Amino acid sequence: NNEIDTLVYERLKRLGIKPSGDGTDEEFIRRAFLDVIGKLPTPEEVRTFLSECRNEAASVPTPSQSPARKRLIERLLAHPAYPDFWANKW
Repeated sequence: NNEIDTLVYERLKRLGIKPSGDGTDEEFIRRAFLDVIGKLPTPEEVRTFLSECRNEAASVPTPSQSPARKRLIERLLAHPAYPDFWANKW
């Protein structure tokens, strides 16, 4: 989807490593929250996200192209915990 993805996939190919798939929407929200803000989503956040994904499922060819996933990432990057989590990490 972007320059970094292209570089990662090229490196994996050179190393002979098959990239993992998109994963389910349930896996995605958990991983995204933990990776971006270091916290698990609340049950309500999970329900809302899964509902958005179900509503868009017919119009999205693959999970990685899901507008719901893109919106979730944008919300997480704007979350107040994002800079704190990454400041502590670095």
